[in-house]
Amino acid sequence: MGWGLDRAFANSGPLGLIDLAPHTALGLILGGISLGLLRPEEPGLLRRAVGRACAVGMGVIGVAILFQYFGLELVRSALTQPWIPSLSRPPSETTEMTATALCFVLLGGGLLLLGRSQPHPTWRMEVLILPALFVTLMMIHGLLHGALVSANTPVLLSHTGMGLQTTVGLLLLGVGALCSRPEQGLMIHITRSTLGGYLARRLVPVTLLGPLLFSVLLEVLVRFHLLGQPLKTPLFATVASLGSAGLVLLSTSLLDRLHRQRQQANAALAASEARYRNLLETAPDAVVAVDQHGLVRFVNAQVERVFGYRREELIGQDVAVLLPEPYREQHRLFREAYMRNPVLRSVGQAVPLRGRHKEGSEFPVEVSLSPCQTPEGFTVTAIIRDVTEREQHLARLQDARAEAERERQLLQTVVDSAPVGILFVDPETDKVRTNVALTAMLGRPAETTEGQGPYYGNFLHPDGRSVSLDEFPSTRALTGQAVPAQEFLVVRPDRQLPVLASAAPVFGSSEAVRGVVVTIQDITARRELEQLQQDYVGLISHDLRNPLQVIALRTQLLQRLLQERGLTREAALTGSLLQNTRQMNWLVEELLENSILEAGQVELRREPTDLVHFLEEVLERDLPPDARERFHLQWTSAMPPVPVDPQRLERVVVNLLTNALKYSPAGTPIELRLQQTGEAVELSVQDHGLGLLPEDAVRLFQKYYRTKEGRRAKGAGLGLYICRLIAEAHGGRIRVESEPGQGTIFTVTLPMTLPAQENSQTQQGAA
Repeated sequence: MGWGLDRAFANSGPLGLIDLAPHTALGLILGGISLGLLRPEEPGLLRRAVGRACAVGMGVIGVAILFQYFGLELVRSALTQPWIPSLSRPPSETTEMTATALCFVLLGGGLLLLGRSQPHPTWRMEVLILPALFVTLMMIHGLLHGALVSANTPVLLSHTGMGLQTTVGLLLLGVGALCSRPEQGLMIHITRSTLGGYLARRLVPVTLLGPLLFSVLLEVLVRFHLLGQPLKTPLFATVASLGSAGLVLLSTSLLDRLHRQRQQANAALAASEARYRNLLETAPDAVVAVDQHGLVRFVNAQVERVFGYRREELIGQDVAVLLPEPYREQHRLFREAYMRNPVLRSVGQAVPLRGRHKEGSEFPVEVSLSPCQTPEGFTVTAIIRDVTEREQHLARLQDARAEAERERQLLQTVVDSAPVGILFVDPETDKVRTNVALTAMLGRPAETTEGQGPYYGNFLHPDGRSVSLDEFPSTRALTGQAVPAQEFLVVRPDRQLPVLASAAPVFGSSEAVRGVVVTIQDITARRELEQLQQDYVGLISHDLRNPLQVIALRTQLLQRLLQERGLTREAALTGSLLQNTRQMNWLVEELLENSILEAGQVELRREPTDLVHFLEEVLERDLPPDARERFHLQWTSAMPPVPVDPQRLERVVVNLLTNALKYSPAGTPIELRLQQTGEAVELSVQDHGLGLLPEDAVRLFQKYYRTKEGRRAKGAGLGLYICRLIAEAHGGRIRVESEPGQGTIFTVTLPMTLPAQENSQTQQGAA
């Protein structure tokens, strides 16, 4: 633009620094356009054509200048027309353009090869580009070191040989041409991720830019008279030598660091391979790696154990050797089909697959296939699992199921033939199943129904009250606790049956209630037998009481007469007879009391009683004087009156006190404690005797049960049994705590309020 508009404008001001001939500027512009259009991505036909045309134009300018330099007048006359002012100069000035023209020709040819549509070796382009770069670098160093510069001409404005501006432009074009194909030629040694590329990316910029920058520094020092011209060249040579040594040391340092990093990487890789191999070797399943031809390339230790082959025997062999003969042809067809579509899949689950041991035995297996592309080629990893134990487990499971089915049928037979009614409630499905006995008892068909409603509606309490669903034993057992036997009445069209119903939960594997089993027993025969027994006991007791009373009365009269006549020996014998008569009368009373309590016919005459005063009277009235000092009565605080039957409670207390006297050493204290616990009162009697064995403590309140020590004393074994019945008749209970050698504690718990049913009956009677 400066040459075209005004030469004086181009050489004045800041633009004067850019002192270029117009054909040089034109060549650089054409080279830049060509390089921009011929980028690495696939260019269009127009872009390729324009880019190659600009490359040709750049080369033509260089060739024209060379022809002018060699004195071709014809060409000179053609090229020195007024439209190219620079070529109108004398031949002596054109000699300065020979280096520029040579670089134009080389770079134009290189760019022309760069724009070819057909692939070609990159070295052809590099053969043209590298000499141009050599020339430009040589020119830059010449300019900076003054070899081509006269003493009176500024460096930046010199036209001798090649100007600095031209050399920089040509250098950028050459480097750009090399960098346009970074994956080819010399540039691949810099761009690839290898050790050579790593070093090249660090050393090439230093070797190229280091001398240039140092030369610029030396020239500045000389121009400002900070350094003499004679010392410039030796100093540059010295620094170049030291720089070369530094580059060698830097290369060595980089190599050492890379070597350490490679050692660390190799160590990490070796550790990773060791972990991977250890993982494969210790895998619970057999692992076999097979190539695309079906040849074994790797096996782990589990393969040797499962198939019996040594590792050396399998490597390189066809994997079909691990299969029985009938499966090998099928395996070949399957392998060919699998290689056409290799995917992750399992074999041997839907269709049974068997493996073959080296000794010839066969066993069931399952195989998981996993394809993988490795540097050595395509590989399929097969994970083989010996499922012999699982097959045996499945066989045992099938046998167990068959056995369970037989047991179920047997249980169903037992349930159907059981003499008691059985009701099973499934809480998940709300289905109810019954057996034959319950069907006969209820008069309903033995079929599965929905819900408990059809059944609990047939039940009544012994007093005639209706039974709600919440009171039915199966509902209470759904909470997870066993329901003891409870008496009900089953209503039938013809009569009412007394039954005992109990329930127990059935727990599943998760400790959840899986169902409830209710057993219902018809106790009609038992009630008739109990009634007969009560009548019989009452009859015997009534028939025995009158003669015994007569015998006792006559014996007392006889004893008095003998004493009056002074017959002491005969009076003593009569006293023994009177004592045995009283003992027999006490036994009859105990049998009668037991019969009444068992029949549930006892009528408690409750009245509010001060238990502290009551116990003091019992100690004073019912115990011998010489034994009263052994008893110590204790109570925590004042307590309200408790509704009890004093006469029957006195029987309980006397029985416990006499037992404490009977089974504890003489002189040892006996403690009576009275305390309130919530809505109940606890009365305990503690002695310091020999205690009880665990098996005795469990059965102590059973009818007619007596311990080994108790068998030596007189009695029928009904005392504690009657105490339990009296405590339960009051709505309480009695328990025992004892350890051998530590004494015994009997505790009677009595409610402080009347039961709801008895309270309503008392209110009705009062009304």
